[in-house]
Amino acid sequence: MTTLIQWIFRFFCAVGAMNWGLKAFFDFDLVRYVSPMIRIKNFDKFAYGLIALSGLFVFLSLFAF
Repeated sequence: MTTLIQWIFRFFCAVGAMNWGLKAFFDFDLVRYVSPMIRIKNFDKFAYGLIALSGLFVFLSLFAF
């Protein structure tokens, strides 16, 4: 059964994957587009860090038995 933390990490990995796809195909950065709307200083850096940590967690969970 998936816990809430696992669901959140997987969600942010999906957002990161969509952002990479948008950047690659359309040269559009979704995180930087949304950042001014959030009105939190350095939100984009926080979001990128959270996505990176989520990716690390999901990657390591692939090898957990």
